[in-house]
Amino acid sequence: MERRTGKTTRLIDEAIQYLFEKGELYLFKKCGFKIASRSFISSQRIFIDPDHKMANQAQQDFIYRVMKRLEFEHKGSHKIKTMSKDYIHVITVKL
Repeated sequence: MERRTGKTTRLIDEAIQYLFEKGELYLFKKCGFKIASRSFISSQRIFIDPDHKMANQAQQDFIYRVMKRLEFEHKGSHKIKTMSKDYIHVITVKL
């Protein structure tokens, strides 16, 4: 059995921290990497799972885990502004 390194968990922590620092977060699905790389949002950090390969589901799992953490640990502090085939745009809400 291969030991996990914790890179994805640290990246999830960084993504959530980024959301609360910047007020918004773009979570790109693997089909959206092309628009992300074409400076779709040049001022935004792009979070890509370190285990991502085009043939696996690592990026989809990363997005799922970010959204679950937000739901359980930060309920009511954010909302989905846009959900497209390429990305999910999450913003913070004022409490």
